[in-house]
Amino acid sequence: MRVLHFLKSGEYSGAQNVICQIMEAFDNIEDIEMAYCSEGGEIQGVLEKKHFTFYEINGMNKRELLRIIELYHPDIIHAHDFSAGVVASLYAPKSITIINHLHNNPSWIKKINIKTMIYLAASRNFEKILTVSEAVNREYIFGRRIASKVEVIGNPFNAKEICDKAEEEERKENPDIAFIGRLTEQKDPIKFIQIVDEVKKKKEDICAMMIGTGEMEAECQAAIQKLHLENHIKMVGFKKNPYVYLKNAIILCMPSKWEGFGLVALEAMALGKPVVASDVGGLHEIVTESCGHHADKIEDYAEYILSLLTDKNLYKKVSCRARQRAEEYSNIDVYMERLRRIYMK
Repeated sequence: MRVLHFLKSGEYSGAQNVICQIMEAFDNIEDIEMAYCSEGGEIQGVLEKKHFTFYEINGMNKRELLRIIELYHPDIIHAHDFSAGVVASLYAPKSITIINHLHNNPSWIKKINIKTMIYLAASRNFEKILTVSEAVNREYIFGRRIASKVEVIGNPFNAKEICDKAEEEERKENPDIAFIGRLTEQKDPIKFIQIVDEVKKKKEDICAMMIGTGEMEAECQAAIQKLHLENHIKMVGFKKNPYVYLKNAIILCMPSKWEGFGLVALEAMALGKPVVASDVGGLHEIVTESCGHHADKIEDYAEYILSLLTDKNLYKKVSCRARQRAEEYSNIDVYMERLRRIYMK
């Protein structure tokens, strides 16, 4: 059986990391072969180092999809997120099984619009719709219409593996607050910068780190300069192994506008880092008051961060519970077995 992982972006972020984990887990399974198909980008180098098959497309359209199908002859197209699912539904031959995997819950899914209606029509050709959290299906305006095809599968997560990767290198940086993610509207990096500025009003030596790149990088740099935070926020760009930086941080801050799952929160918790995050999507399910905090206003974020930075006993308690919470989600073997059964149906 041949499975083609099909998605648009060539970035290396949350969904791409999940696919890499899936391909690694199935690499030694004889009856299932996998390949990865997307636009070129950071992910190509990651896959080449792992010796995985990669097909580059020049845009997500009928011509490119049919070209890759002719080259690889997949039995299953595992299409990741909305656009890949729609393109596969429209143009893949009926003989190929389509599984759509939703990693995110952008704001447009909550309303009746052309995108949600197109996706509803495309879903008729899906054998299965996998979601990373209850929130993804719950927030989709036509969620009830596709409910029979939906299976909440979560994300593959191995707490021990995160801890092992964190020990691969020693870093000198010791930030109080860390931000990990693409510098895009979804992750709201500008709000993170404003949160650091608010914390600085009561803790003048606050130190923060931003790990990631994206379309808002120049805007973030301008915001840091405008607030005179050059000596308080360090932008280090994309890091293949961000855990060597995260292990030295005290708190992870995730002010995302939307999140399908929020895997970075679990990764931080595996390293004993409390998480202060927005109360959206999968973060609502993952982050609890015992291992972190949900916030909305900038002042709320700052207040909680300051409480952890100034109360060592509180921090120790929340840190311990964060590790326990991560262990509850450590599910790599169960996840892969569920996925194997879905493929084999």
